[in-house]
Amino acid sequence: MSNTGSISSTRPNHSRRPARGAADAAAVLSERVRMVSVVLMSTWLKNGVPNGTASFTAPFSTADIDYTTKYSKVAGMAQHRDSARESILTAFQELLIDTSGSGASLDAVAKAAGVTKGGLLYHFGSRDGLETALIERLETLAAAEYERMRQAPGGAAAYYVSLAEYVNSPLDRATLAGGTLARRTPQARAVVVEMRRRYFEILNDDLQDPELARATMLLADGLYYDATTVAEPFEHELDVPAFLARVRPRAVT
Repeated sequence: MSNTGSISSTRPNHSRRPARGAADAAAVLSERVRMVSVVLMSTWLKNGVPNGTASFTAPFSTADIDYTTKYSKVAGMAQHRDSARESILTAFQELLIDTSGSGASLDAVAKAAGVTKGGLLYHFGSRDGLETALIERLETLAAAEYERMRQAPGGAAAYYVSLAEYVNSPLDRATLAGGTLARRTPQARAVVVEMRRRYFEILNDDLQDPELARATMLLADGLYYDATTVAEPFEHELDVPAFLARVRPRAVT
């Protein structure tokens, strides 16, 4: 008897896990039912109750309803939903940066975003869905940056080097989080590698010298490191425009 008791006491207790999973599923289902109800009510208010739903009785008259107001409320709910989604995604991003990924569990992300875990799963479905959404955010921000580089009046090289000063910009934060994910997932790594390739391609188009393009990337990396780790300015700060003006003729001759 004592052996049986000893064995049973050393077994891991997984009895709570199904309960947590059921609670999460119930929360997601409840949220989805609520949203479906909003859509149905909005449709019925505008078009009337469809055939086959005679048991439904509207608690008010649908005559003289300001549908603009009604639908603006629905649109407001959609905006709130999008805002909640972005808040969750940003919480995930910041936890990845602050904890090097180790503290970015779904529970921690939900707590940081001020939502339930069920609410998080409603928006993203899973941890993979959350990671995919963050990678998509990074790709969107990077695509806009490529275009700004190409259109920069002073040239792509000068613009790229100036990015080192934009610490904590949306692109900077997304890139840092993406770099953390890149150490864990091939999908994120592929995106980060592609970003570096695209930056190099644009710089090389501007400078017409692959070695100088690569050196410019390393220069920007060094300036970023200096800006994020050194409290005091260096006794001889680099005049970036003057430096680029000195090296650019070598690239185009």
